[in-house]
Amino acid sequence: METADKFAQYERYLCMLCNTIGFNVLDNAWKKTYRTYTSMFLCSQYFFWMVWSLIIASDTFELLKSLSFLGFFFQCSLKMYYTIANASLYGITFDGLKQAIYVGHTNGTPEQKSNDRLYGYIWNLPWYMLPSEEQLRFKFMLGRSQIPAEMVIRSVGPLNMETFTDIMQKIYSAFTMMYSFLLSATKTRIEEDLSPPKHSIRRAKH
Repeated sequence: METADKFAQYERYLCMLCNTIGFNVLDNAWKKTYRTYTSMFLCSQYFFWMVWSLIIASDTFELLKSLSFLGFFFQCSLKMYYTIANASLYGITFDGLKQAIYVGHTNGTPEQKSNDRLYGYIWNLPWYMLPSEEQLRFKFMLGRSQIPAEMVIRSVGPLNMETFTDIMQKIYSAFTMMYSFLLSATKTRIEEDLSPPKHSIRRAKH
């Protein structure tokens, strides 16, 4: 699914959630509604319940549990306060993000347009005038450039370019050594097959 569609799903879910609790600060025209005051009332009720649980705590475990919930209440209260205080900034930031996602995704960035033009120029070159070996080399290079510069190993994860280069150098060195060994062994075998047997040489001398 495209980026714009994914962001549209995220926007619908987030706006619906914020609107449900009465803090739809992503909308520039947002104002406090009955849902906002209902959420504040529920938070105040939660605070009184936490204080009451501290008073009636029967042992240390219950006391620590009540303190942890009380800390969670203060955390939520601070988030609500800063959200209401900076409501306009949330709307402006979210509008800028939507502009970058929707408009930028539809029209494309200048870099992407330049990349597309360069890609067209490269593929419109007279490749048929190059030797077959050069054509294959350029085709491999262009195809490899479309793949991210990383190597993924199962149960290990992606590797950066430096580690990938080191691994490829080791593999190349190992294959070069094996190739040299095979050439040497093949050359020795051919020489042995072409050379006459030793007993034939002795008979010729006699």
